[in-house]
Amino acid sequence: MSIKIAEKCRKIADEYGQRYKEEIMDSDRWTPQLLSNDWFLSLEFWFNKSFFRGRLDSISENFKNKALSVIKTFGQDKLFDNSDQAIEEALLKAGVNNHIDRKMVIQTLEFIRNLDDHNIVAYCLSEIEKGQTKESYDELQTIYGIGSKLASLFLRDVCF
Repeated sequence: MSIKIAEKCRKIADEYGQRYKEEIMDSDRWTPQLLSNDWFLSLEFWFNKSFFRGRLDSISENFKNKALSVIKTFGQDKLFDNSDQAIEEALLKAGVNNHIDRKMVIQTLEFIRNLDDHNIVAYCLSEIEKGQTKESYDELQTIYGIGSKLASLFLRDVCF
């Protein structure tokens, strides 16, 4: 690769990397302390990655917001008392009409229900610290609609 191309690539990476940090990572909102201690905020952080799957960001944002609204109506304390069917019906009623999104939400809730503190970020950080990054990556991919790219991006952002 020529030096000019390499310099252009570095410039693009620096510019868009900085933009990503400012616009997507929102370092005031997504602090490691907050994400590690607030399972619901970590769920929102997860949804900020998992809903964005190769379609217009505005569509992904819309479905994500509708799904979070449904989850909030169930309440953080009573969320896990509801059946998958009740959650799916509420998602559909709220306009989350993409079956992949609904199934991803339900399987995400099943995944975090089985974690001691329901915190997907704290769990992944713990796994990474134990040298179990590959296992965490594989586990994330068991959630419907989550492939290698989304699992990688989520783990990257958790580390970031």
